[in-house]
Amino acid sequence: MPGNFDNFKKVRDKVKATPLRRNVHPSIECGDCIVPKAAALPKPPGNELAWRVNEVILLDNFDGFFDRRNEVQVLAVTVDSNQADPIRFSTLSSFVGIKKHQRLPIGDGGLMMYQSSPKSFPKFLHLNLLLVEDDSDTRDLGKTIGRVRETSEYKDILSAAQGLAGAANPAYSLALDIGNATIGLVSALLEQNSDDIIAYFTGTYSLAFDNLGVGKHTFHAPERARVQYEILART
Repeated sequence: MPGNFDNFKKVRDKVKATPLRRNVHPSIECGDCIVPKAAALPKPPGNELAWRVNEVILLDNFDGFFDRRNEVQVLAVTVDSNQADPIRFSTLSSFVGIKKHQRLPIGDGGLMMYQSSPKSFPKFLHLNLLLVEDDSDTRDLGKTIGRVRETSEYKDILSAAQGLAGAANPAYSLALDIGNATIGLVSALLEQNSDDIIAYFTGTYSLAFDNLGVGKHTFHAPERARVQYEILART
């Protein structure tokens, strides 16, 4: 693990992305500890965790053409304490013809970005949300994710994530670094294709400190985007 972790640190320093906004419990950020020695809160009801995006509003135009209609893609990367599969990707089809101050037509049910597996509560949830303005009529974000998974850099990131998931007292800063490095790899490939990064947001929640963040939350970046998302505990 030390050698692999050294490799991860090199990858992190090379490719990490910086979120515009980060939601995190103050105790986690200050203490760099996702799991305290004693649980501070009872578990929320249910035995499965999920999170979804309920609303996305663009606060500017990101397409260079005159009609100013944006083609928006949404990517979520979720890091949790499932050691067998600690990094989960979720990609969606493009939303075409979106104007400034217009909501993405995602429907009343929202966009489900993650469900815990196996059906149990993870010790922590670190979510990463990337909004991209797609400059190609044929871009397939899923193919970009496939290319990322094949890189040696991603294998080092995954090794670090598995180590974090198996730790008795996982460090918040490492969860943040894993998410930033993964998004950084994806962003580098997208920017090679001349796609524009609209916004990148992260949130970190702990079972012990804040009931895994169950409830509704907001990301807001002026002149970029506003996102309302929800973390759900269910049976």
